[in-house]
Amino acid sequence: MKPNHLRVSLRAMGSLVAGGLLVSCLEPADQIMERHGQARIVFVKEPSVGGMNQNRASAMAANPDEFHPGTDLVSLSPISPTGTVTNLTEQWTRARPNESEWGAALDPEASFDGTKILFSMRKSGPREERPRFAIYEMNADGTNLVQLTAPAGYDDMDPAYIDETHIVFGSTINQVRDEYERRIVPQLFVGERGPKGFLINVRQITFNQSHDQNPFVHSSGKVFYTRWDHLGGPNKMPLFTVNPDGTGQFVLYGADETFAQGMGSGSRTFMEARELSDGGIVASLMERASDFEGGAICIVDLSKFTSPPQIITPSTSPYNNTQKTSQAIFKTPYPIMDGGVEKILVAESANETGGDIDGKVNYDLFIIEKTGGTPRLVHADPDYNDYDPVVLAPRTLPVRPYAMNPLVQKAIAENVKTGMFFDANVYSRQSDGQLRGADLDGKVKFVRVLAAVSTPANCDFCGQSMGNTEFERQRVVGYADVRADSSFSIEVPANTPMHVQTLDENGMMLVNQLQWINVMPGEQRMCTGCHGVREKDADITHFAIDQTDASVSFDLGAVKRYLSGFANAQKVDAHPSARGAITNFYTLRDTSAAANAGTVQSILDNRCISCHGASEAAAKGGGLVLENQPDTALTNHGTTSVYERLTAGNGYVTGVAGQKINYATDNGARQSPLAWVLFNKQSGGGKGQFRQPSYDHSAIWQKDSASGRIDVFAAGNADLLTLVEWMDMGVQFMNSVPKK
Repeated sequence: MKPNHLRVSLRAMGSLVAGGLLVSCLEPADQIMERHGQARIVFVKEPSVGGMNQNRASAMAANPDEFHPGTDLVSLSPISPTGTVTNLTEQWTRARPNESEWGAALDPEASFDGTKILFSMRKSGPREERPRFAIYEMNADGTNLVQLTAPAGYDDMDPAYIDETHIVFGSTINQVRDEYERRIVPQLFVGERGPKGFLINVRQITFNQSHDQNPFVHSSGKVFYTRWDHLGGPNKMPLFTVNPDGTGQFVLYGADETFAQGMGSGSRTFMEARELSDGGIVASLMERASDFEGGAICIVDLSKFTSPPQIITPSTSPYNNTQKTSQAIFKTPYPIMDGGVEKILVAESANETGGDIDGKVNYDLFIIEKTGGTPRLVHADPDYNDYDPVVLAPRTLPVRPYAMNPLVQKAIAENVKTGMFFDANVYSRQSDGQLRGADLDGKVKFVRVLAAVSTPANCDFCGQSMGNTEFERQRVVGYADVRADSSFSIEVPANTPMHVQTLDENGMMLVNQLQWINVMPGEQRMCTGCHGVREKDADITHFAIDQTDASVSFDLGAVKRYLSGFANAQKVDAHPSARGAITNFYTLRDTSAAANAGTVQSILDNRCISCHGASEAAAKGGGLVLENQPDTALTNHGTTSVYERLTAGNGYVTGVAGQKINYATDNGARQSPLAWVLFNKQSGGGKGQFRQPSYDHSAIWQKDSASGRIDVFAAGNADLLTLVEWMDMGVQFMNSVPKK
């Protein structure tokens, strides 16, 4: 079947009101970009007018289960309101008579020579047998379709060219459920072309517990992408970067708190980023739950990590959750040269949205100045949403070609399962609402490494919370020392989303890293500080390994030697208190002794209920009951009465008049009165909140005979460490989830 050519006429002038500004449809059809050799664009044409977001709950267009049958890629030539529209994919997406069995084509990307289109497509087929999204490539005129991946039971989508041989794309092959919606989400992979185009040597390069999506390759050769960043309280979508071999993954822009003011809830969703000619970034800026997946268009100066983005769309476009009625929403920006001047192609819907939940949406294509102003019409279609425009023209290959890090390449060949982190200074960190400066200095003695534990795809109770906490399932990988010069070096599992906590002398969390990080096998990562200033970490080349003493690193500028190096890195999972399996802090709907062995409740039963049983507390005229009674053991969402008593209800009466707080909080053990009582002292930064109990509960733990100090890592204090870990890991209820 040949591609279908159809001429799309302009709608009436009255419908071309964008952002409160009249867009002239009387402008000559001057073939806008043709004189600069950019005579064609390809874009998505989606049959969803009137409710693009009708089955989408958020800005996550990468959810593979959310698509509109009959969505196609089309080209426009010339780039003009009167240009010819050619459907390039309908022969594969609409091959069946029943529209409910149609497929969809999405995510176009032009090759470096502008002659081919890379994209994702779900071909049409019977509903019970419909193929999954796979990666395809075709000529720019829609001929010579080549399939690059063949997913079975999962989806591949969102591809981008790294160079002429390698391709990065998103895939749900791991069946990871995200931490917020608990849906199957994509992570990023890289593959290289085989003899017939099919991707071979495919490797995963990002590891997250939520979406990694919208990858594009910067001129530097790095992959930039949007990450749903949700570890505990933070819940935003900043831009991240990673080398094509998976090394050096780090936040790029949008995670900083300093420009959250005046931007609504501060979730700061940066989507669909593209590179400008000066190396900067243009992106969609929207709320996580933006109506119709739209918002504003912004420009980001990557050299100003903590500065707010420049909004170039009208002030009436939304970029936060103000719920104000807006006169236009925008998405999918793409830079384009127009008369020798760089401008931005955008998709814009001029219909009212925002507070109007019944609002209509109709995205058309416009061109807008980088400084803002009146958008100029490129293509309008009253029956379809048109978005994600890509210019079909030659572009420059990245300055740095794809190459594997030699250490990683060697480690993969030798089946090495670990990588390493070196941190120069745990006290060098920027503000994120946690301890820093004088409140932190001198207190850090250890680090704890935690790994994400994905909720299985075939689990029961997956839609439930993990307890009275924002944190999700995770496990303790292990521990390491912070050396006397405030540095540490650790060997950790590779290809695993992890985060690090700095700990005080009692093994209790001081600062919690609120982003998932990872290393590739054999990777050796250095950083200037724990949560260090981003501008310092932009260039790490002033650190080096001393070739005469590989056990240390040094700062070339300051000529400072550090006690930590990769040769003496501590293997965290070899620590005596490391855990090789998931700690089940509580059990779901099972209070039997066998099921609760080793849980928080079993520790309370063994250590505490002789004084804090129901009858004992009643005999004393009231008090904290830590015994689960059969008739009150289960609340309506599966947690136990003791769990609720400790983590909710503000049951602890502090030493401050009239103040009550929870015994255990997801802010960690240092902020939890339960820990204060167990150590018989206030551990956190509270002001006289600790109320001296009638009994010194620290007597139940093993103490050093000389100093009287409680060592939580001592074998006899394993129960105490479990309680501390439970609080530092966010007072989870269920950490393991039963399968169906």
